[in-house]
Amino acid sequence: MSDFDYDLLVLGAGPGGYTAAFRAADLGQRVALVERYPALGGVCLNVGCIPSKALLHTANVIEEVSLMEQHGVSFGDPSIDIDKLRNFKDKVVDKLSSGLASMAKQRKVEVLQGSGCFAGPHEIVIESDHGQQQLTFKNAIIAVGSQSLELGQHAVGRSQADGTRPAPWNWKKFRIVCWSSAAASLAWKWLVFTRRWAAKSR
Repeated sequence: MSDFDYDLLVLGAGPGGYTAAFRAADLGQRVALVERYPALGGVCLNVGCIPSKALLHTANVIEEVSLMEQHGVSFGDPSIDIDKLRNFKDKVVDKLSSGLASMAKQRKVEVLQGSGCFAGPHEIVIESDHGQQQLTFKNAIIAVGSQSLELGQHAVGRSQADGTRPAPWNWKKFRIVCWSSAAASLAWKWLVFTRRWAAKSR
């Protein structure tokens, strides 16, 4: 019997973290997966790649339909309900996130919500709304991902800048600084949407 609470502790439940946790569990290890946010999947699934691709699909359909005018087929200007569009995106994210939670349960991976801080080579303290919890582990994988860079006086919070949640600004007119494929996808998506609004308002 091991002297540790877990054979492996994974800090961060993004694509790298949950994949490692699931694989270790499949190999028979006792695994804990620590994530600060309520849903598994990290930035990629919850506010980055997946929701952006879900919205990008809609933008691509709008663009493809508009190109059919060159073939003599016209559907008119689309009517875009941004709230329904976000609900569609949320359903996609929720389905995938709940799927990860089920996979973790099937593999008996213990998911712990909270922020982890290492207290030693084999110890971690997890802080959550329910207080602190100290655990021991034999091995650990740090898969915390990245964090948005603040641009001085133009800095905005994560929930404002990810582009898949309601924003406090006039989202029909703003700038995107592209530094990744996700940001480029976001720029293209809003270009299609706002261009349609501009055409409709002429």
